[in-house]
Amino acid sequence: MARLTALVAVLFYHSLVSATATFSPNCTLPQESTSYVASPNTRGTLDILWSGLFTIFICIWTVQHLNVPEQRDGRDPGWQGNVKWALKAFWTKFKWMLLTLILPEMPLAKALDDLLAAREALTRGRNLKEKRRGPLSAQEISKYWTLTHAYYANMGGFAFRTSALRPDGKDYQLQYITANDVLKLRAQGHIAKLPSISEHEIQDKSKGDFIVKATAVIQVSWLVIQVIVRAKRNLPISQLEITACAFAACTFLTYGILWSKPQAVTSCTMIELESTDVEAEATLGDCWEDTHSMITMFWLWIERPHMSGSRRRDRPVRNDLTFSDDRWYYGGLTIGCIFLGALHCGAWNLPFPTRPELLLWRYISITSCAILPVSIGLIWVIDALFSGWSYRYSWLYSYVHLGMIILYIGCRLYLLFESIYSLFYLPPGAYITTWASNIPHIG
Repeated sequence: MARLTALVAVLFYHSLVSATATFSPNCTLPQESTSYVASPNTRGTLDILWSGLFTIFICIWTVQHLNVPEQRDGRDPGWQGNVKWALKAFWTKFKWMLLTLILPEMPLAKALDDLLAAREALTRGRNLKEKRRGPLSAQEISKYWTLTHAYYANMGGFAFRTSALRPDGKDYQLQYITANDVLKLRAQGHIAKLPSISEHEIQDKSKGDFIVKATAVIQVSWLVIQVIVRAKRNLPISQLEITACAFAACTFLTYGILWSKPQAVTSCTMIELESTDVEAEATLGDCWEDTHSMITMFWLWIERPHMSGSRRRDRPVRNDLTFSDDRWYYGGLTIGCIFLGALHCGAWNLPFPTRPELLLWRYISITSCAILPVSIGLIWVIDALFSGWSYRYSWLYSYVHLGMIILYIGCRLYLLFESIYSLFYLPPGAYITTWASNIPHIG
């Protein structure tokens, strides 16, 4: 195995070295001072590389709508504590960026699940009846229970202080609650009214940077325009530009779904209980109901009876938690897979270093479109064949899902690798610029 790995590394290095013949364009300078000098009509390999990578980076950075993190709550004072909690926040976002880089359809599926869960909570809130006083007032609902409130609650934006000490013994634990929990507490009279925070105040807590998002919009718009212009003029397009367009399309679709969801909220809103925390906890139970781990669902078919999706309430709401019917999540994941695979098929007739690489790109693009629908179809077949024996044959679900996931991740990694590797083998026409290069952009 070690020899095979070494051989592959040597072959890759040899092919890379063979492609490193460089060409330095020599643009003519004006003979004397002039008012305006037009941009050169060529672009370099690094121009294509940096613009593509920056587009992908800004997409996977701005698309993150993570839940409210664990509250520091007076712990770890001093600069060392500041560094610790800053690194903790950075690591959370960084690992989700890596996941989005490999599987950009997962945030899309999660966004669809979040939207459906928030709309469902919004509907329940409008029809809510308090145990002793009947329906809530229209003013309370319109002011304190909007779609943004439902999103905020499911992010873990509300919490209350319990009588249980923290492990360090210095203060009392927080109980993080979701939208369904808020409605339960209100219906049972544990809180006198819905949390008194307006939609404007929630949006004010949101730290979605307008400048960063505007930069993403400008960068993506430039890339799309450039690809369209190059296609219209029959100029070669790089595989990296196609891949960046696929990421951009997935990102903007996610933006649209999460339009009302707050972003980068770091602090939760404390609510005051009318009853004791013990009574409130008894109403809520120990775990969230009807919630599942998105990561667990991705690896295994979550509806097996031996699997649990519950989470502890004394921990913040996990970023991989889903609330609605599993089929909606899988539906969003399937749409994302087909969408991304279809966009990668846009490189169907682009020049590749070798014929096998062209055929492999085509095969993998089609595979990434079909793999999830096929996986779900196989699981339905297993369900039909072994109806009533799902627990005994649960290993079949695991192996089918695991095999499909490994294959799909391999496909995604290859597409990313080939997008960059093929930059060293672009035809001369790929370095000709168009008027789109004059649009402000990075790279």
